[in-house]
Amino acid sequence: MKKYIISIMALLVVMSAVSLATAPVQAQTASSGFCYTFTRNLGVGRTLNTQDAQALTTVLTNAGLWTSGTSITTFDDSVASAVSGFQQKYAAQILTPNGLSYGTGYVGAATRAQLNSMYGCSTTTQPVVQSAQCPAGFTCTPINATPVAPVCPPGYTCTPASAQSTPPSSYYTSNPGMAGGRGGNCPVGQQSSLDGLSCVSDNYYQSAPVITSISPTQGSSNTTVTIYGSNLSGVSSVEFYAAGSQFAASVVPSSVTSNSVTFTLGGAFGGMVSSGLYQVGVVGSGAGGINSNRIGFTFNAPTASSPAPVITSISPTQGTSNSTVTIYGSNLSGVSSIEFYTSGGQFAGSIVPSSVSATNVIFTLSGAFAYNVAGTYQVGVVGNGPGGINSNRLNFTVNVPSTSAPVITSISPTQGSSNTTVTIYGSNLSGVSSVEFYAAGSQFAASVVPSSVTSNSVTFTLGGAFGGMVSSGLYQVGVVGSGAGGINSNRIGFTFNAPQ
Repeated sequence: MKKYIISIMALLVVMSAVSLATAPVQAQTASSGFCYTFTRNLGVGRTLNTQDAQALTTVLTNAGLWTSGTSITTFDDSVASAVSGFQQKYAAQILTPNGLSYGTGYVGAATRAQLNSMYGCSTTTQPVVQSAQCPAGFTCTPINATPVAPVCPPGYTCTPASAQSTPPSSYYTSNPGMAGGRGGNCPVGQQSSLDGLSCVSDNYYQSAPVITSISPTQGSSNTTVTIYGSNLSGVSSVEFYAAGSQFAASVVPSSVTSNSVTFTLGGAFGGMVSSGLYQVGVVGSGAGGINSNRIGFTFNAPTASSPAPVITSISPTQGTSNSTVTIYGSNLSGVSSIEFYTSGGQFAGSIVPSSVSATNVIFTLSGAFAYNVAGTYQVGVVGNGPGGINSNRLNFTVNVPSTSAPVITSISPTQGSSNTTVTIYGSNLSGVSSVEFYAAGSQFAASVVPSSVTSNSVTFTLGGAFGGMVSSGLYQVGVVGSGAGGINSNRIGFTFNAPQ
């Protein structure tokens, strides 16, 4: 996508160069006293030696595609944009024969051939081009003393610099805050591009995506992040840049609206991206993609001392209000919360676990999940580590309780031993199918089938596991009613005294 953005930027630079009287086209042949033969392919990320850098500065400046007096030192996006403009200018020689419509910004065989046809030296010895000096063996002549016949685009007439007139001050409009697009000023009706490398029409960014905030501002692998702003409906990817605007990674969003973009840190963020502060932007719709501004986000990669928690299973896989759920896996001892996400990656809610160990996490469906969030969710846990380290996720279905959810108001007696008969009192109890006992930390201990059920009472006898398998102690007792996945009641305390 960056390739197309560079191509469009270059087209705009070419249009500006040939239509504005403020960028005179200089001589572009060896007759100007400069020659150099390009022998290496050049591109973004490739090492650029001093000779190639100085020669590129000269030829791109001559073509009106590089700011005079500014030396190229590395082959970055701005150089690629200028090279792409050169390719567009000589499309018939470089692009068309290769079946291309837009410049690539890469100096390959076809581009080198065109450069060498214009500037190539007739001898094998290549003079070293010195910035602001003439090569050894040549004499430089001021362009306003002896104008050299320039190479102009078809349909244009080139005027010597001495004959140029200064346009009125109203011809330019300043763009403060932009990184010097065409000297920091653009003609009336144009504005600086977002990267400050060229001028574009005022309406070019009418639908450019704009980021105003990001939440959370830090995270690790599997963290779900939401970007907020405007004009986001056409966003196709989220891009991360390290210091120096070095591209680091990209993520495809799971959910996009006009004012939000949600994504999960997967893919490269599973182990290839280092911890650190990144600048995050989005790419919207438009010719070649339209980039937004960027905002800071800190990525915390898992370490040996703080490994990412891993979930292998969840039981049960569905439940309703007051259901107790256990997550199984590894590296779970530092888990601080359980998080629920919609299928689109939208955060829905979180629950604090009642019990945590290295291999399991226990929690009870409570809070918002008790009444109004029915559906299938992606459930994950957040472990310890800088900013929290997120696990993978598994499906869990929340069933909203009906109006007939069982409610416990009292239990009698409040303690007993094996073979003790106990009655629970409350409302909406007619559909109860079992009585459940939970130890400290909501750890499931045992269940009993009731012997008698009415709308306001449930009677059962402490048999089965209570004959010798259940230890003495205080338990939380609840009932399970009818409904999808079973509808759990609230719980009430009961002390069991095991036989001595």
